[in-house]
Amino acid sequence: MRVLHVIPYLGRNQGGPVLSLAGYAQGLVQHGVQVDVLHGQHPQDGEPVQLPPDVSVLAVPLWPCLGLRWAPALTGRHASAVAACDLVHLHGLWTDLHRRAALLARQYRKPLVVSLCGMLQPRALRYRGLKKRLVWWWFQRDILTQAAGIHAKSIQ
Repeated sequence: MRVLHVIPYLGRNQGGPVLSLAGYAQGLVQHGVQVDVLHGQHPQDGEPVQLPPDVSVLAVPLWPCLGLRWAPALTGRHASAVAACDLVHLHGLWTDLHRRAALLARQYRKPLVVSLCGMLQPRALRYRGLKKRLVWWWFQRDILTQAAGIHAKSIQ
């Protein structure tokens, strides 16, 4: 089995989700799963988290426009990574990288799992609430509807 994890950052400065991803990658590799990570690249994200040596890592330059982490460079070789995997696992919500990866998963008929990372908790929804309401109607609702599985790590 081959799993492609998609996260908008790989830097330690971003905290929880990327640290969880490193643990998932380690556990999956130990169980014989081939793991690929597609991540956004932005200078403010800090030193990358350490991943197992067997993990293939693809970086996408991001444009930090309106807080959406735009990923216009998500193209051919990234699409190949989606086509080659058995499952696409999105970590987090709200970014253009998530939107584009979900579109590729749909295009290549790959099951999609979404880790919410606490991003639907009331307090999290209030932070940049207007942006999130707009993104919800633009693409986030469709991504969650498309998902074969939702991975919730908290009660809300």
